[in-house]
Amino acid sequence: MENRTSPQKNSPTPRETFERALELVRNQTMMREDIMRFSLESAIRLQENRGPIMLYGL
Repeated sequence: MENRTSPQKNSPTPRETFERALELVRNQTMMREDIMRFSLESAIRLQENRGPIMLYGL
């Protein structure tokens, strides 16, 4: 039987982990801003034809 050594995974450094987490937060923030901008633009278009409407925040 052949002995195989499993490749060892190098754990990311705390700095790499932080940078990855920070990038995820930035991406989520940009997505939320896009959603809110789209919601506002949609509300403005609807308001032009139907009068005032209420826009609820998340």
